[in-house]
Amino acid sequence: MIGIGSRNVVRRTVFCIVAVAVCGLIVPATAQGAYEDVYVIGAGTAAVNGRYGYDNMFFGKPAYTMGGSGLAADFAIYWFHPGGHWRIEAGGSRVVHYANDEDSPTPPPTGWYVVSGDAPAPTVSSSPGCRRPILSGTPASTVVAGASYRFSPAVSEGCPPFTYSIVDKPSWASFSTALGGLFGTPDGVDVGVYEAITITVHDAEANTDTIGPFSITVALGEAAPAGAGDDGSFFDTPLDLPEGEEPPMIGTIPLAATFEIGEPITGGCRLLDAHGDAILGSSIEVKLCRVILGTPEELEEVIRRIFRYDAEEGCYRFELETDELPPGIYDVRLVLPDGSEKILRVRLDAPQP
Repeated sequence: MIGIGSRNVVRRTVFCIVAVAVCGLIVPATAQGAYEDVYVIGAGTAAVNGRYGYDNMFFGKPAYTMGGSGLAADFAIYWFHPGGHWRIEAGGSRVVHYANDEDSPTPPPTGWYVVSGDAPAPTVSSSPGCRRPILSGTPASTVVAGASYRFSPAVSEGCPPFTYSIVDKPSWASFSTALGGLFGTPDGVDVGVYEAITITVHDAEANTDTIGPFSITVALGEAAPAGAGDDGSFFDTPLDLPEGEEPPMIGTIPLAATFEIGEPITGGCRLLDAHGDAILGSSIEVKLCRVILGTPEELEEVIRRIFRYDAEEGCYRFELETDELPPGIYDVRLVLPDGSEKILRVRLDAPQP
């Protein structure tokens, strides 16, 4: 096998000069038009695939080039002598090199192998064959738990039949290898980010195209007060207001409840999916932050607790002690599994004498 290092560059230059002389002596001009174009199909490097036009004779065999004239063109199929190899080779860069050992008057259709560069090796044809497939479509990046997700890419060009493959498919989703569709309905336990997903189409000539990598975030719908038919409060002792009166604004957030120092802040919530159905999880994080009003507001976290799902009551119950806290404005922050927060503003008052 002939090497492709720097010595080859000098050797090709010499052969090119000799080839011109040979061509002038052996091949009459009328014979040069007898060779049709050839097409390289299915090469591992996309730039190799395509049409190669006849470009004179080289040591008794026709030479073919793409995008130029002579052996200085970017790619060429030609007979390399000595060595007896048909070759497809990247021009000056030498990054791709295929060879075929068959001694035939024109480039053989099969039998090509990779000497250096990307696999797989190509085939050679007298017809254009298929272009490389193009896979298109933009998958949605977010889906709410309980809602259906569906992505169906479109393919153009290429040689049918097509098959599809996927890498890092989300556990809650299904995938069609015949159509390339990704679909499914995540629920509350699936909340999170699913990364590095890729979908690839494969055609009959082993050409491929890929969408991705992309990610899908599964988010919760919302947090809701615990219990059906309650007064809409997250707290066991909601703010006592006259009928029809709106709660006062504390900064940019309405006041939700008041408590006295020493009285625990208690309440509960449910997590709902996109259909409004309760998600039965295992725990929820609750933070209590002291609010320093201003522009902007400042927060000082004073308590962080994890509360388990209460199967008997069908909700997450929380209880925060206030014995050692000073009076003031506080935020109860329900941290949902997708990282978002439900903020409830409360006021802690000094105990009444």
